[in-house]
Amino acid sequence: MTTVAVAKPIRHTAIEAWLERFRLAWEHGDAGDWIEWAFTEDAVLRHHPLRAPMCGHDEIRLHLRRHAEIRFGRAVIDGDRATVEWWLNATDGTHHVTMAGSLFVRFADDGRVSELRRYGEMHPGVHDVPHGWEL
Repeated sequence: MTTVAVAKPIRHTAIEAWLERFRLAWEHGDAGDWIEWAFTEDAVLRHHPLRAPMCGHDEIRLHLRRHAEIRFGRAVIDGDRATVEWWLNATDGTHHVTMAGSLFVRFADDGRVSELRRYGEMHPGVHDVPHGWEL
């Protein structure tokens, strides 16, 4: 007999709370101890499909050391996974850039993130989100 594991569904309020704390960590460039609460010890964060992923708390914390203004759309949830669009305005010290993309998040049984894939597109300048984007 084959046993099929069914992923524990996450609640929309839980992902919204997680995204808000993720936003604050990214905007302020300081994830602090939140990383241990939010990600499993062996979590993987991939920000480019052809580059090596960041693995574990220390590498993920380094990735979030960026001051930026970020907004999220409404998450779509399927079992232990969620996806959400994001929009970011930042500066590299001299140039303003706008990035937009999607996050794909997989949650472990304990509610922490075990995998996060972030894909996006970058354009020079500061751009506002399109009308109706956050619906």
